[in-house]
Amino acid sequence: HSLSKSILSLMTGIAIADGALRLDSTIGDHLPEDLVGEHRELTVRQLLTMAAGLAPDDAAPYEWQPSVEPGQPSFLEAVLSRPSVAPPDHEFAYNTGLTQVLAAVLTEATGASLCRYAVEHLFGPLGIDVEHWGMDLDGYFAGGHSLFVTPREVARIGQLVLDHGAWDGEPL
Repeated sequence: HSLSKSILSLMTGIAIADGALRLDSTIGDHLPEDLVGEHRELTVRQLLTMAAGLAPDDAAPYEWQPSVEPGQPSFLEAVLSRPSVAPPDHEFAYNTGLTQVLAAVLTEATGASLCRYAVEHLFGPLGIDVEHWGMDLDGYFAGGHSLFVTPREVARIGQLVLDHGAWDGEPL
């Protein structure tokens, strides 16, 4: 499941190289004010490094499971409604919710769904056919889970990384 976090990181790097995003971009630059609230200054870098300082949801067995109960907040709303418990950049704290926020930021910054952007810039050139990629109730593809590819396809991604972003001698 968490391989998708590495895919999200690669896609973020591609978006930065394309000029669609910057490491110092804030979530407030891309997401609605009423959604980001007091966390509008969190940066792409802080999301990538899981150093945003937000309280994790220790009560949920998997913090990424969206609620289907009527009137409950969406996954993004639930993540961004958590209080700050440390200053950003203060410490690493594993938080799958931050990857979903980054997936939404990446989607808004590129103007394409995370899946479409990945197919165009990563999966297509590598010959990877995504079997399934989960989507949250907000319509964003999952940033930190629910991406299903074969072990051979994962090996292609590993080879791309070993070759410093080149595939068949060409940079992606």
